[in-house]
Amino acid sequence: MADIQNGDSCSSSPLELFERVTAQGEKVRSLKAGKASTVILFHLLNFFHFVA
Repeated sequence: MADIQNGDSCSSSPLELFERVTAQGEKVRSLKAGKASTVILFHLLNFFHFVA
């Protein structure tokens, strides 16, 4: 968002813009995957706590 406000994105080529968006998408997928594994682990620990 800061790039758009500063006008930097206007000077980017379409390929550069595509690569930046793709890199951001990879970061988001990575963060979501990490959060998902944390949530699953949390639920498993809670399940075993109540079972025991």
